[in-house]
Amino acid sequence: WYPVTFPGFMSKNQLLKPRDFIDYSLEVTTKKNLTAISQGKVIESGEGRYKFKPKNSLSQISLVIGAYEKKNIDVDSISYDLYNFKGNDFYSSYFSDLTDTIPDLIREAKKDFEEKMSLTYPFDKLSLIETPVQFFAYGSMDESHLSFVQPGMVLWPEKGGVDYQVNFKRVFRDIDRNTRNQKITEKEKQYKAVKSIVDRYLIPIGNEESRNNQSRYSIMPNYYWFSNTIKSNQWPYLDKIIANYLEPKQVSGVRDRYWDNLSVGEQANRAIIGSSLKDFLDSDEMPDLKNEILLSRGTMLFTILGKSVGQNEFSEFLRNYLEKHHFQNASFESFVQEFDAEFNLDLEELLKQVYENADPPSYDISVPELFEVNNDGLTRYQTSITVSNSSEANGAVVIKYAEKSDFNGSNARTDIVKFGPREAKRINAVLEYEPAISINTIASQNLPMIIGYKAKSLNVKKAKTTSDGELVMENTNYEDSNTIIVDNEDEGFSLITDEQETLLDKLTSFEQEEEDEYLPIWRTYRRNNWVKSVDSKFYGRHIRSVHVTRPGEGKKGAIWEAKINSLGYYDIYAYINESPGGFSGRGQNNRKPKIEDIYTVQHEDGEEEVIIDALKSGNGWVLLGSFRLQPGKTEVRLSDKREESNGYVFADAIKWVKQ
Repeated sequence: WYPVTFPGFMSKNQLLKPRDFIDYSLEVTTKKNLTAISQGKVIESGEGRYKFKPKNSLSQISLVIGAYEKKNIDVDSISYDLYNFKGNDFYSSYFSDLTDTIPDLIREAKKDFEEKMSLTYPFDKLSLIETPVQFFAYGSMDESHLSFVQPGMVLWPEKGGVDYQVNFKRVFRDIDRNTRNQKITEKEKQYKAVKSIVDRYLIPIGNEESRNNQSRYSIMPNYYWFSNTIKSNQWPYLDKIIANYLEPKQVSGVRDRYWDNLSVGEQANRAIIGSSLKDFLDSDEMPDLKNEILLSRGTMLFTILGKSVGQNEFSEFLRNYLEKHHFQNASFESFVQEFDAEFNLDLEELLKQVYENADPPSYDISVPELFEVNNDGLTRYQTSITVSNSSEANGAVVIKYAEKSDFNGSNARTDIVKFGPREAKRINAVLEYEPAISINTIASQNLPMIIGYKAKSLNVKKAKTTSDGELVMENTNYEDSNTIIVDNEDEGFSLITDEQETLLDKLTSFEQEEEDEYLPIWRTYRRNNWVKSVDSKFYGRHIRSVHVTRPGEGKKGAIWEAKINSLGYYDIYAYINESPGGFSGRGQNNRKPKIEDIYTVQHEDGEEEVIIDALKSGNGWVLLGSFRLQPGKTEVRLSDKREESNGYVFADAIKWVKQ
């Protein structure tokens, strides 16, 4: 039971359900053999009677009653209570050697988690309470969590439920298998098992692309939602934005999108195009994406704030403000007043931009240049990336550099780059290692939202000097009058489709596919036609996408059409992605497979067929040849026909460059 002092449901807009911190007290009478559990100091008078008085004002209270037995440990002024049903202690025998180590484990896990947020746990107690296996909590748009988490409480499923991680017999078997070549004590095994549960369930670190992977048992709501509120009639969603922003996140690294649809964050960014944040949230459209939209816009807001006043300074201000107003009904006016006094920055104007801008920013992002510099026997690397905001909206981009793709490691570097409307910058970074690179465009129209380059995937050039920092570019027009590019997202691109669909295609297709514009590449095995997919390695200005299909008999194809303005010779290129066809290694009989794409180029004297060996050509722009073209329309065609049905056929972009 978890009563609150406001309506439990608001039909007009669930995101706007208010919260108030008030003084609660609770008296409970139950059966003598049952235990009552709630927030605050408890006075048990016997005969099943309990009185609870929380130390601080709360936004809600909770009550659990059951036949419990209790275990307790105090660590650094916080009481940790574990309640399990009588007879359900299935775990103690697995951790007999950890009695003296548990405090250190708790202390270490808490410290690591809180350092990522610059916040401290505000309650003096954390209770883990076993609940019947049939107990379930549904998600709600108005809260940043599920009801499995209550103020100072986590409602744990009976015997850990059906989750593998709490099947300790299997957990220890796997630890033995993974450490069979290592010297590891029984105590160390037990430590690993407990830490894996704590890290995965109670203090998980989310993914920067979406909050969908947050654990239902995460104690994160205690750090803001159950301990703070900032009320505002003018900016009613600010409270939710702050709660979403504070959740710790990690960079997931550079990955291929072979298996993945658009992330929920990418879907949210696309859904809001053409509508202001306020109008979209006030509407009834796409309710499942509203939390993600708040997360993306909130991340952009606080990223810009951190860049404007200093990330460390802003984090310290926010931490001090929240601690000062723990368990209080703080007003937005007081927040603005203290913020302005600290930083002399117009916070309301920035919020207005985030709330009322109709479209998120869109960025043109160059392929990073990588330079190797050798001075005095020391080798360093410099990256140079040109980013242009081609929209009328303000925005920010987060660029991360990592050694060996470890974006969360100690050697990783993060640059936050702020952009005004139509502003372009060249971002240089000098590093001690050849980096992997992640470019997060946050709340933008770009697909993918995060563009990544793996370590050692960039061509290295030699240089004599290095330069670090941002450089504003005066000329933001990068179009060359001698160059024409037609991408698969452009009007000059069209497809030749095979209208015949096999019985297998019909049986294995999904209705959802008809609604999704972008699908993962593997879906080509369920369709006899073209699929559009996104990935960092494809060509595109704001959307890096490709049309992809299975090899066929020449019934399918792609056409790029361009208008030539002047007579002359043109170098014509096709954009080929790295590792085309998903092949590496050898095919049948240890023979390297043939993946040859057939292009047909129109020119002054007719047409010419050009065959590109996709395994030998390399990635990026590949020359099809030089041809004399007349003014007027011209085209390049790609066929799905191949001598061998290996891999995939990719239709990306064609470039004409006048000599």
